[in-house]
Amino acid sequence: MNSQRKLYTKDEIDDKIAEKVMQRMRNGDLITHPDDPRKYKTPTEKFNDEIREKWRNLRQSKNSRIQNRTNNRKNSSASGTTNGKWVTINGNHVFIEK
Repeated sequence: MNSQRKLYTKDEIDDKIAEKVMQRMRNGDLITHPDDPRKYKTPTEKFNDEIREKWRNLRQSKNSRIQNRTNNRKNSSASGTTNGKWVTINGNHVFIEK
């Protein structure tokens, strides 16, 4: 199994590197100025930040759902009146007036 490998010249290697650097600059992925407020993050740091952000979003959505449920319960009333309560007797829901 003779596999032939292509040998690149120094100029071809430099051109490939320059091409990738320019692409990252266009995408805004490179920090090109010392005063740039962005900080370089390792892949582990990026992953941790991603997980934290998803956790925050999950907690916020859960809290808003709980808040909506408690607000809905406060606004509901049995048959439009508050002069009684609903109870379950032998599996049947019954409204008992006071």
